[in-house]
Amino acid sequence: MILPRVKMRKDKEGVFQNIIRYYGKSEFSENAINLIKHFSPDIKCEKDSNPNFFLTKDNFEVKGTYKLTVSESEICICYSDYEGVRNAISTLVQLRVGDGIKCVEIFDEPDNTFRSCMLDLARGYVEIDVLKEHIIRMAMLKFSHIHLHLMDRQSYVLESDVVPNPDKHRLYTKKEMAELIAFCKNLSLEVIPEIEIPAHAVNQIKALPELGCDIIDKKKAIDAIKNLDNPRKREFTDNKKGVSSWVVCAGKETTYVIFEEIIKEVLEIFDGPYIHIGGDELEFTHLGAHPHWDNCRYCTKKMEEENISDLRGLYYYVIRRVYDTVKSFGRKMIMWNDQLDVFNPIDIPKDIIIEFWDGNVITKERGTYQKLLEQGFETINAECHYCYVDFPQYMREEKITRWNTHKEYVGDSKLDGKIIGGEMCAWELGNQLYSFYPYSLPVCMTLFADRVWNNDIFIYDDEYKKSAFSVMVGVYNRNINPFSFFKEFIPPRDRNKNMLEDIELDSISLDELSGELSKMKKIKAQSVYGKNALDAYIGCLEDIENILK
Repeated sequence: MILPRVKMRKDKEGVFQNIIRYYGKSEFSENAINLIKHFSPDIKCEKDSNPNFFLTKDNFEVKGTYKLTVSESEICICYSDYEGVRNAISTLVQLRVGDGIKCVEIFDEPDNTFRSCMLDLARGYVEIDVLKEHIIRMAMLKFSHIHLHLMDRQSYVLESDVVPNPDKHRLYTKKEMAELIAFCKNLSLEVIPEIEIPAHAVNQIKALPELGCDIIDKKKAIDAIKNLDNPRKREFTDNKKGVSSWVVCAGKETTYVIFEEIIKEVLEIFDGPYIHIGGDELEFTHLGAHPHWDNCRYCTKKMEEENISDLRGLYYYVIRRVYDTVKSFGRKMIMWNDQLDVFNPIDIPKDIIIEFWDGNVITKERGTYQKLLEQGFETINAECHYCYVDFPQYMREEKITRWNTHKEYVGDSKLDGKIIGGEMCAWELGNQLYSFYPYSLPVCMTLFADRVWNNDIFIYDDEYKKSAFSVMVGVYNRNINPFSFFKEFIPPRDRNKNMLEDIELDSISLDELSGELSKMKKIKAQSVYGKNALDAYIGCLEDIENILK
């Protein structure tokens, strides 16, 4: 089985068993060979004036579409863009049969042109080699975008001439990030950087105290924290001043100057069309995380000058100011949805792309996605209950099976075009407390990739799971299924429980488990890009084996 599942496949007799010979002068031919080396370097390729590997440009309407034809004597790829070439190579590699490639004719196109994964780097440093493993896997799974969350209350992980690093967090240098972006581009993954404004600002205000509000009634601000019975409040507080440091000042021009410098610096490294500016979670009162905008000299003055009547209006003012900056650099802005009051006119530009992650936190009502679409915004579907990986109640096998980017969100088919695709989100990826990521993220990526490529419902059978494991670790033998020993396709990932508590140990055969482990250990040397994932699955099964023994 090819993953994500292809739209049309016609198998033919025979196997292509030749060395791939490419001429090297057609568009993307060198790129295509490099992709093969990333995905399966033992496939033999050589430059030759008598080629058997052909790339032909076509005018497919949907980005990423391709047609692949493999005969015993040649391989032909039709494409309209580089993403289509990448997608065809992913499929080609998965057609391996022993030392050859299965003869077949395939036509394939995505149901969603925006297929993305967000990796949270701001809550804990993720090693470059681990990131590259995830990136190659994403390319194999035909994702189109990768979203890097760089700024949060814990840190800003990109080396910066604008934002100091008071806690000496480990950072990605500008050179490292530029190299990572080039790596993604070679794999046809568009990189989206994310910063945070106006909330999640604890680290920013600590690094740049001038971003904080000039509080009028300091006793009121201090008491709001002091009287709060929640030990986590320290995480969201300026410990020197005793007030919330969750939200930057919306009234100072200094705020907009600093963020213009941050955006400029980011966009000098990230050359893609998008930047994500966050814009979410303005307050968590129960945690002592909130804005001081109604208790700030600058913010109240700004509201008076701009004839703004409430804090929602001031929030929209912040978004418009940041939008103007982003637009001045010729880029397109993405933001989260939760602070937009969809039951009233949303006073921000309609060409901002809104990423929907949850129902409206202002009104606590459901059914807000359609209201957002009705106001004319293009959107990305990242609803947490299906697309988030960080908690076990979110993305689960039985839920993701029934989900697609449009299901239950659009009552009017005329609004379909306003959902450009979907994104899964790996929050807390670098946080060591979330120790499940090495074994949960690869399988979640695999399931999600199919859900954004194909809108139909699909039940994940044994054949699918074996194919999935092959893609996850980069070994295409399709005879290993470690997931059969878990209750669900996605292994347990509750960080507050032992991973093995949800496994029915009585139903597991020790001989079968040991046999699967033996096969997994034998392929370690063959694993191309998924060594970390393979080690994680071996570790999971060894834990079960030790208990059964």
